[in-house]
Amino acid sequence: MFDGENFLAYKKSMPKTKKTAKKTTSRSTARTTKSISKKTSPQANTARSTTPKLTPTIDRARSFFLIIILLVAAAGVFMLVPKQTHTSATTAALQHVVTYRGEDGKNALDLLKAHHQVAAQQFSIGAFVTSVDGISAPPNYFWAFSVNGKPSDVGADTYITKNSDTLSWRLEKIQ
Repeated sequence: MFDGENFLAYKKSMPKTKKTAKKTTSRSTARTTKSISKKTSPQANTARSTTPKLTPTIDRARSFFLIIILLVAAAGVFMLVPKQTHTSATTAALQHVVTYRGEDGKNALDLLKAHHQVAAQQFSIGAFVTSVDGISAPPNYFWAFSVNGKPSDVGADTYITKNSDTLSWRLEKIQ
């Protein structure tokens, strides 16, 4: 009925069972691996065979070690970068100085309000300037009032100016 050649052709044309398919898959994988290794250069095969195979434990230990080194390096960079305390806008505000001349019989705060945009809070001891020309004092700073280059002993709403006075306001750090 079948001779040897016809039997092989018949067998190849028949659907395979799972067991046969597994065997065929493993054989085809083996054939594919052999064909790939034949296609690679002899130098690649030599390099592959001389490279030591690491066990999963050693591989994990190496990965863990590399992660620790990277974290330490990142922390070091973070520590070395100087911390910026002010933005450029804040730095410009800190350098902002308001200067004007006194007028006989007028208080310093009223003169400041007459020529500049001013926000102030009223307290029992007097007025406290919080903003000049739209520039508010940043945290830990205040608007300091001085007369003729010296800090004033009284508040701006209490100080009565003279024509010879030079009044100035600048941001100073609270100490």
